[in-house]
Amino acid sequence: GKVLVPPAPVTTRYTGPQMSLRWSPDGRNLAYVSSVGPIGPGNNILTIRSTATGEERFLSPHLRGVTQLSWAPDGRSVIAVGFTEGKTAFFRIDTETSEITKLADKEGSFPYLCPDGKTLVFLKDGIIRKRNLDTGEESEVVKAGGHYDLSPDGREVVFQVDGNPRAVKAVSLNGGEPRELFRSSAYYYGLKWTRDGRYIMVLAYVRSVTASNEIWRNEIWRVPTQGGTPLKLDLSVPKMASFDLNLDNRRFA
Repeated sequence: GKVLVPPAPVTTRYTGPQMSLRWSPDGRNLAYVSSVGPIGPGNNILTIRSTATGEERFLSPHLRGVTQLSWAPDGRSVIAVGFTEGKTAFFRIDTETSEITKLADKEGSFPYLCPDGKTLVFLKDGIIRKRNLDTGEESEVVKAGGHYDLSPDGREVVFQVDGNPRAVKAVSLNGGEPRELFRSSAYYYGLKWTRDGRYIMVLAYVRSVTASNEIWRNEIWRVPTQGGTPLKLDLSVPKMASFDLNLDNRRFA
């Protein structure tokens, strides 16, 4: 949980804010959305950065923009919300050719593709849902109070449960009783499953209200998925909006 090398800015071609940081399944690339102007369609570019060299590649899918990235399990494509003329949809984008494949009309947010290649998981109206891309059949998984993440094996989701205090729970995609993993005084959680499936990285946004102002800070915890003591990382970055942990469990973006 200790910081060995202090955080430092990454040099990028475009100086606008980057969003949707996602390490590839093999840890060799970092995908993110580069901004060339105000955040929105037409000004965000899908970027693939080499972990070894720092070289950036800018993909040119026939879309006005992309957001809410996740890697497909094969590591050769990303899943994203893509903007077209007049509407948006869930797309699969080849990271070498920029070829796009429409998976479904956008009826929600934060799409993930399971390792079976045919189950799409997404959030809609506060409910995590799954859709069979072959049949179009759709079903509810669980009600979620905010951000969520899909396990590397595609069998479970981790999600925030609203309440006082708020909790982090996990449940099978096939349903069942959710199990609680973490609980704190945080107002909101960012959640990422580690690639080995053993831990959840929890970014806890803690709010303090005084008579004169409102103060926010963030805490980062490594929470075991099968029981055990959470570990608080010695790392806090003001205004952290997006984060991810590399396959090696050492490099943090």
